[in-house]
Amino acid sequence: ASCVYITIESSADIDKVQSDLKEIYAKYDVEKAFDEEVFKQNMSWITQPFLMMTLVVVFMSVFIIYSSFKVVMLEKLPAVGTFRSIGADKKRMNGVLLLESGIYGIVGGVMACCLGTGILYILAAVMSSSLGMRGAVQITLKPSSLITTFALSNTVAFASTIIPILSVSKIALKDIILNNRPYKGKKMVSGAVIGGICTAGGM
Repeated sequence: ASCVYITIESSADIDKVQSDLKEIYAKYDVEKAFDEEVFKQNMSWITQPFLMMTLVVVFMSVFIIYSSFKVVMLEKLPAVGTFRSIGADKKRMNGVLLLESGIYGIVGGVMACCLGTGILYILAAVMSSSLGMRGAVQITLKPSSLITTFALSNTVAFASTIIPILSVSKIALKDIILNNRPYKGKKMVSGAVIGGICTAGGM
């Protein structure tokens, strides 16, 4: 038996095209290559775990970035004290630190878009091979999806770093000069314990 696959425009009505082809080729069977509802059900076992993983990864990323940036801020206290001692106000220092955070968010957003696009094409190739039809599953990337990914990356970076930046700005200049650093003792230990629990839970 021979078969012919017909590709129609995305805006066309599939049911109407199918009925028209049945009238034209009355001696042949005209059927859809695959049922959309069945395909969505088959894809649900992939999409739902990915959504759950996305939520877990976002929360873990916020905590990891927050903890890491807090350590970075403590290491930069001498530099912050130097700039503030020569006349830099808190708003200007916060702006510089937020700019650094923004750069991290931009780099992370670009990498997320590139890696996500690559993973989507790999999944499309795997699904096409499982259906036995090359190119059956095609990827259509919308600019809105890339913009959302990029915006989410920058939002996570900003939300994770704003608290350490504001905490550093509240430290008095004399405490920085005298090396009276916060976040000592139990706070650092409890942070490490919470980080270990989150990491174990994600695994």
